[in-house]
Amino acid sequence: MKYASIKKENLNKWLEYLKKKARLYAPRKKENLFVFRPVKDVSEVCLKYVPTILPPKKYYFPQKEKLLKFSIEPFKTAKAISEFEDFILFGVHTCDIAGIQCMDVVFRDGPEDPNYLNRKDKMTIIGIECLEYCDRFANCVSMANHVPRGGYDLMLVDIGEKFSIHINSEKGERLVKGLSYIKETGEAEMSALERVREAKKNVFKEEFSAPLNKVNQAFSQGFASKV
Repeated sequence: MKYASIKKENLNKWLEYLKKKARLYAPRKKENLFVFRPVKDVSEVCLKYVPTILPPKKYYFPQKEKLLKFSIEPFKTAKAISEFEDFILFGVHTCDIAGIQCMDVVFRDGPEDPNYLNRKDKMTIIGIECLEYCDRFANCVSMANHVPRGGYDLMLVDIGEKFSIHINSEKGERLVKGLSYIKETGEAEMSALERVREAKKNVFKEEFSAPLNKVNQAFSQGFASKV
């Protein structure tokens, strides 16, 4: 595993850099809620937020899009739309990343969805690991999403005055390499990361008190409900 670190005071500088590399989307506050939006002012980016109104997958799998270009002329073949721009999803919770991974399974299995895969090639995910529950409705441990399980290019962890950055892909490495304010992780940062992870074990607990088979039964019974 490769790790780097960045001082919190340099985070906005990095965000400005990311804006120049690709279209950047990140969470920001909207009244009493939070939304993922294109980043115009990096000072508006929020890394402590409750689940957004719509999950970040809206950029990964939009609600509305052109799927095919075709002609009514004979012998013309329909083609998938492939003109997608590079974009970065910044500050994505591990639960949202897990949801995107589920979509990968669906759209990679035959028949593959070329539009989905083309957009995926253009996307970079920079996650943020939650160190506490984001709201009282979260079921992180029960869904095994309270820790990162892949599906991202970079993962940030708050270790005090700095963020630890786990580099999980070549694409992610290109976004931190050669920047003077992002340093290779030393022993002090790795020790801080271990302490944070150890403390996290006392925060996240199994949320369901009933056996999981009882939960499945409740879902099944719900379909038969008249309400």
